[in-house]
Amino acid sequence: VSVIDLSNNTLASSVSCACSPNLYADPIAVNPVTNKVYVVNHNLSTVSVIDGANNVSTVTVGSGPNNMVLNPVTDKVYVTTQQSSSAPELTVIDAANKNSTSTIPLDVYPNSGFDFTAMAVNPVTDKIYVTGTKPQNNSAVEVIDGSTDSVIGKISLGYVDSAAVAVDPFTDKVYVVNEGAGTVSVIDGATFTVTKTIQLGSSSSPYAIAIDPVSHDIYVGNSTGTVSVIAGVTTVDPVKGTTTAGTILAKIQLPGTADMAVNPRAAKVYVHSEPTA
Repeated sequence: VSVIDLSNNTLASSVSCACSPNLYADPIAVNPVTNKVYVVNHNLSTVSVIDGANNVSTVTVGSGPNNMVLNPVTDKVYVTTQQSSSAPELTVIDAANKNSTSTIPLDVYPNSGFDFTAMAVNPVTDKIYVTGTKPQNNSAVEVIDGSTDSVIGKISLGYVDSAAVAVDPFTDKVYVVNEGAGTVSVIDGATFTVTKTIQLGSSSSPYAIAIDPVSHDIYVGNSTGTVSVIAGVTTVDPVKGTTTAGTILAKIQLPGTADMAVNPRAAKVYVHSEPTA
């Protein structure tokens, strides 16, 4: 794991951890409160924990770990594991004690084009969202209550081949990118209901998403090499008038899209591009 000093944008150090992540998932997470880094080791069925002094320890999880989210408020790490064609499970790690505390059975399988399920966490409500396809390719989102580490809801999305999920913690809305349908499902985090379906176009094949928590705008990466910018909340401008939540504000052409992240303080979105051809 390479450590970059952001004060001068240089390589500060490298930490050896015998890591073997699934690079197509989300194999690394940082807790800025505890200054700990977590790396999923897909081939080793472990999670490496790196502290601020670059000390490395490992936590054993289920077979085939690939995706991970971290709740910095509760200091818990959630890791999806899956072996062969079996349904994935969610391993819960107590980050303070560096041990797995429970395993939650899931009823969603990876999107047909990926080998992992997508996850997001709302640290305000302490809910974790896992999306993928159920048997017969019927996509769904499972909701886990972080206070009890149990499944408390399941939201069916239909035959849409869900690929990614993100949460706006301030509006308590969950956004699911549906690669097969070319849509984004908007879910009310309080009622577990789909309130809107945003059409991006059947040929867009969206598969990545990021949210600006300040403007609440949503950025969706499409396999066509474009990024769709979507209004997350309804706004009223004295000149432009009313912009309704769910409106596509812009479509930005890029060399390609793979993954993205938002820096709200700098008002910038960073997109990892892979050429479309």
